[in-house]
Amino acid sequence: MIQESYNREDMDPVLVKFSDYLKYEKSGGLKQGSIDRYLLNLRHFQQESGKHLFELRTYRDIADAIRGLRARHGWSGSTTKNAADTASVFYNWAARFQYIHQSPMQLGHEFKNKDRRQMDFFDWESEGFKKLIYNPNNSVRDNAIFHTLRSGGLRASELCDLKFRNPNDIFLKERVLRVREAKCNGWREANFDEETQTWLALYIPQLERHSRLDHLFQNENFREQLSTSTLYKMVSRKADRLGIRAYPHKFRRSLGGEMISNGADLTMVKEQLGHKRISTTADHYVGFSTKRKKENYDRFTPKMEQSVSLT
Repeated sequence: MIQESYNREDMDPVLVKFSDYLKYEKSGGLKQGSIDRYLLNLRHFQQESGKHLFELRTYRDIADAIRGLRARHGWSGSTTKNAADTASVFYNWAARFQYIHQSPMQLGHEFKNKDRRQMDFFDWESEGFKKLIYNPNNSVRDNAIFHTLRSGGLRASELCDLKFRNPNDIFLKERVLRVREAKCNGWREANFDEETQTWLALYIPQLERHSRLDHLFQNENFREQLSTSTLYKMVSRKADRLGIRAYPHKFRRSLGGEMISNGADLTMVKEQLGHKRISTTADHYVGFSTKRKKENYDRFTPKMEQSVSLT
């Protein structure tokens, strides 16, 4: 780790100015430990790529450096995200002060492979998705979980934090969930569909008979709250048996994509999914509507009659 006593005279002058920006301006000024992490990540980028930081001009350049570092050092997801956030802050700062012409980071967002992200969702009409959702081996609890994920668009931690009493987060008649938002200390209301309502109505009486806990989703013995790790394992295990790839967040992305494809405006999707900024909704979910865009283009674009001979 770069130490606080690191000799500023040995640093690149641009990094000296960047560290001063972090210390005196960003978020009211960062502590030295946080500044050190930024500088260390930037040093890693240079060492991994063998280039000066300003020679990394595209998303792909930064992505390759981050992937290489993750493979080489066995970084966890949080460490990788921290490095990506460093790139976002540094390159947007450099563009702001005209050290570079344009930041390779888009919307100040952490790096993600956009092409892969846009494909990482369920097609609700596919056989694989229907088999996962309507698997006859699913218990009532599992069906309630799958349909709540599908129609509510909750994050895994938000789903696991739902309570069915003291206080009640489930309003079956209105088909509304009161969600404790995972990324801020707030609340939002998320709607769900009639099929989810049916499964929750079957599942909640089981809880009332067998459980003393308040949490809606629990382990099958009704003695512990369902954890996010158990939820991930349950979803992925059932999907693996069907030969498909699934995890809880994929349901959330799919809901956002389906809503946009069916004509929902970004504000509606933002409120349902609990995004803080509408730019997040646009960045993550507009790409899902590619198929619908093509259909609408073919529908609304006038066809030209052939007026010249091709022979």
